[in-house]
Amino acid sequence: MQDWDTQYRTGDTPWELGAPAPPLIDLLDTYRDGLGRALVPGCGRGADALYAASLGADVTGWDLSATAVAAARAEAKGRGLTATFVPRDALAPEAADLGAFDTWIEHTFFCALPPELRPRYIEAAAAILRPGGLLLGVFFVGDTAGGPPYGATIEDLGALFTPRFRPLRHVPATTSPGMWAGREVVAAFQRLPSPLDRSPDLRPAAAAPPAPRDGIPAIHDGPRSSITRSLFCKACETRRWNRPIRQTPRCRHAMRGTSRGRAWRAGAAACSCGWWPAR
Repeated sequence: MQDWDTQYRTGDTPWELGAPAPPLIDLLDTYRDGLGRALVPGCGRGADALYAASLGADVTGWDLSATAVAAARAEAKGRGLTATFVPRDALAPEAADLGAFDTWIEHTFFCALPPELRPRYIEAAAAILRPGGLLLGVFFVGDTAGGPPYGATIEDLGALFTPRFRPLRHVPATTSPGMWAGREVVAAFQRLPSPLDRSPDLRPAAAAPPAPRDGIPAIHDGPRSSITRSLFCKACETRRWNRPIRQTPRCRHAMRGTSRGRAWRAGAAACSCGWWPAR
């Protein structure tokens, strides 16, 4: 097994750019409003993690190397950024990690793993991300003798991720520096719901709806339109749908209330998980 801590102690880290990877910057900027609680596995000295933190994400970085983690903590302190760095194996999530993150940020971690460990990578990412969470990454698609880095094709990525994730995008990276130029793909995946997900009573308690105004239950703010209403459920983590007012809002959970107009005015269209339609 690769001795990552020795490589960090001796400075033998050619994958470390000393700055966030340019293609990852573009990807995180695209999804910056939805990063939420983000995990950076194999975070190294924390350049990518700290960029996500600068966008307002609640960032945690894990790395097997205690030397790398110490360097990341020092960098965060020196730059006045808030992020948590822990010496952890991202392929061995604990019970408290299940469904705990909104985003998994990938860069140089996947390609550091021998191909036989890739199924564990997929399962760990699916376990750690909430249903509907995002996996945002820059993947190495070249090849090197022996590895690491271990290359993969776009077809390999699709076959690996599709059972647990829905592909959102994959495009060649055009801003990769140095040895990575022309050998990386930028990809985004969305974690699919699964029967293996924790039951609702084991999830963190849903936030209470806003306080009533004038006796009418308030409804979470969201996109406003004279002809549509939007709904999303934070428990089933489905994406937002816009539906005509005449239709009853729906999510993957059972909905209370059958009359669209009456439910909207009375606030009775709350999902059984405790979340409310957006107005």
